[in-house]
Amino acid sequence: MEKFKHQIPNALTVFRIILIPVFIYFALNDYFIVTLIVFVVAALTDTFDGVIARKFGYVSNFGKIVDPLADKLLVASALVIFSYWGILFWWLTVIILLREVFMTVYRELLKKRGIFLAAIKRKPPHRWSPSSQPLHTERSCQRS
Repeated sequence: MEKFKHQIPNALTVFRIILIPVFIYFALNDYFIVTLIVFVVAALTDTFDGVIARKFGYVSNFGKIVDPLADKLLVASALVIFSYWGILFWWLTVIILLREVFMTVYRELLKKRGIFLAAIKRKPPHRWSPSSQPLHTERSCQRS
């Protein structure tokens, strides 16, 4: 049973891959609500597999490779469908997909050289508000 628990994130990733052709089928046949539901379910599997894998340490080589691939396939299929529906320009879809292919190949080439290119988490910029500023009074600004 313990071995099964470790495979939950991978099972969710495989399920997401299976949902991609289902998403495309409903989208091409103009079942808009069903298409949206299938996409949301697929996106939620991405969220849940990541949370489960990180929280319980269920990281596998399969997941490291297949999960990002499943994400890219889902996003790519959505972009193509949006272009097919006329929501997004085809040229924009092509640029985004070419960028994804380029970045994936570039990361792999760097990885072979021992360089790991990852997204950087940054702190959100500090926003100015009157409450965040120090309160200066005549007394606090005087030198003693």
